[in-house]
Amino acid sequence: MVSDKKMREVFNRLKTPVKLGAVIKDDGILYDSPSIFFKDGLWYMMYIGISANDEDRGYEKFLASSPDLLHWKKLGRILTRTKTGWDGNQVDGQFVLTDISFGGSYSIKPFDGKYWCAYIGGAKPGYEPDPLLIGYACTDDPTVSSEWKRLEQPVLSPYDSDARDFENATIYRTFIFEDTTNTLGHRFLMYYNAKSGTIRKEQIGMCVSDDFYTWKRYLPSPVISNIDFKDNCISGDPQVIRMEDLGLWVIAYFRFDPPLGAFDTFACSENLTDWTRWQGEPLIKPGDGYDNLYAHKPHIISHNGKVYHFYCACNTKGERFIALAVSE
Repeated sequence: MVSDKKMREVFNRLKTPVKLGAVIKDDGILYDSPSIFFKDGLWYMMYIGISANDEDRGYEKFLASSPDLLHWKKLGRILTRTKTGWDGNQVDGQFVLTDISFGGSYSIKPFDGKYWCAYIGGAKPGYEPDPLLIGYACTDDPTVSSEWKRLEQPVLSPYDSDARDFENATIYRTFIFEDTTNTLGHRFLMYYNAKSGTIRKEQIGMCVSDDFYTWKRYLPSPVISNIDFKDNCISGDPQVIRMEDLGLWVIAYFRFDPPLGAFDTFACSENLTDWTRWQGEPLIKPGDGYDNLYAHKPHIISHNGKVYHFYCACNTKGERFIALAVSE
């Protein structure tokens, strides 16, 4: 267990009490799931969009840029629904192999001469229909809004022979990074939320890889789960952050906990396998205005002494968009 003192220190570093509002928003489109990196003097955000009303809808992936993390310019689509194949109607990606140090460079590393994202792929149209699998897409230049090239086959599936009970229906959002500390004896680690066919509530598991392309499940059970508190509690969308001076790994993630709604919180670990969950005040929670329904799905950046917490804001008007809260 991580000490209460360290957990409180992490909360104080991550908290962002000042909500600034929407940074990516359009009528008729539901935006979601930001991920961010820095390259050549600009910040770049990968995020998903889906039609609010079209029945033949599905996730697609978009790119935006910013000089200051506050003002964002939409650059265009980078993963498009093809309507065919295992990933024909759902393509929800996230940058991988970024610098995860809190206050670090947030640069993105190439692998095999390409830049990569891991994406949720699915054959069925709609809003997150089961099953969803994980695929890879790559590009020569992650700062340009051109279509990324996809690998033909998924790299992680609920049908894999080593899939565990809690992930045998759908695999959701992943976070992949290179562990330069070699803590577990493997070069690459992946954390992700997944759902079983029986419990139907999302929990966070992990797997490991030495070659980036082949993944093996690690540990028999989820590493973060909140269904011990309430049967209908969800834990999802992990982001791994390294706080080296504290000797800690941090996972920022969201909880869906009726009737509280969806909010962002975190867990800490000294060894990447045993995680202590924060049970105090959420990092972000629904408010009285534009995010009065959900405030969730975190991506947190520390830059020049200020913390930027990007999240998905949802309200009772049916709006869903990328919002930002800051530490001051």
